[in-house]
Amino acid sequence: MSSRSPVLGNLLVLARGLRRLGFTIGPDQVADAAAALTRIDQWDRDTVQDILRTLWAASPNEWRIFRRAFLEWEMALRRNTVSPMAHETYLAQVAQKMARPSVLWQAPVPGPTSDIAQSMTVVGLASDQERLVDRPLEMLQAEEIRRLLTLSGFMRTHRMPSYRRYPAHHGREGDMTATIREGRVGTEFLRLKWRDRRRVLRPVVFLLDMSGSMAIYHQVLLQFVGSAARRQPVEVFSFSTRVTRLTAALRDRRLERGLAESQRLTPDRGGGTKLAEALDLLWRQFGSRVITSRSWLVLVSDGLDSGEPIHLEAAVTRLSRRIGRLIWWNPYAGSSTYYPAGSAALLARRTPPVAVATWAQLLAAWNSLDNVW
Repeated sequence: MSSRSPVLGNLLVLARGLRRLGFTIGPDQVADAAAALTRIDQWDRDTVQDILRTLWAASPNEWRIFRRAFLEWEMALRRNTVSPMAHETYLAQVAQKMARPSVLWQAPVPGPTSDIAQSMTVVGLASDQERLVDRPLEMLQAEEIRRLLTLSGFMRTHRMPSYRRYPAHHGREGDMTATIREGRVGTEFLRLKWRDRRRVLRPVVFLLDMSGSMAIYHQVLLQFVGSAARRQPVEVFSFSTRVTRLTAALRDRRLERGLAESQRLTPDRGGGTKLAEALDLLWRQFGSRVITSRSWLVLVSDGLDSGEPIHLEAAVTRLSRRIGRLIWWNPYAGSSTYYPAGSAALLARRTPPVAVATWAQLLAAWNSLDNVW
């Protein structure tokens, strides 16, 4: 191992940049990677890449992004041309090549002969899109929302094992029928056949609150859910004083036309909130046609209900028995002054609210649906 290698000194640059690209890399993972790199030859490019990919990339999609990021990071180290006034670095090139928004980073890269190869300074330069991601949803303008929709590439797809089992090269259970069938041809040795379940897309149902208390979030939530509907089997319903199905309208390729159709279909927008009645109507009107026992129901609401809390508790209990999981997104939950009361407190006891006050929180809430229990 050579002490002159710039890899260890610039490891934090790669880690922080990958976090901006959607990776979940904590201090412990960085420390583990640094400890592993001290035990190998840091000039061995393939070994370094394999170690970091194993520790930091958790899915095939992340492997693809990691390979591009590592290549650009390695080229930046070899060129040793990053200046303190640079407006782009390797991660900006990664974002551009992966059809992602620009993520701008600048860091002095010590050369192989530098005496400070083990120390570094990272200066983050936030782009316009990075600032928009953390802006409150109610402050976003129409043009800014359209720019944020380009971040849909960061939205992951959620999968589940299928009911049906299919032939496989390897699996968790043997297919004795297929094994015996092949043995009838008179071969001396039997080759064990396998079968396994495929990973299929999980159905997700959105129930959007269109009451007056949520009016400032209507447009941005509709566009976010419409973007999710193009990547996942998503059913979209709105409610205020009645329940309306918006799935077909939001799947329209023309954004403006889809939003206009959604507005036409929801004349009750801005009215009162009948949450308990909406949950019952959702099942009675649409039922098993669009909702199954494996569906996830995402309720996007502030939790206020004009009815009695006992009716809401009964509606939530009935619906929870028929779906896979109930998840509550609340744009007010992230505020330090927010405290659930009444029907919201009852709903919070059944499913804790997930804060979705910014676009970054919306993306995080969508990507972490698997982790919500």
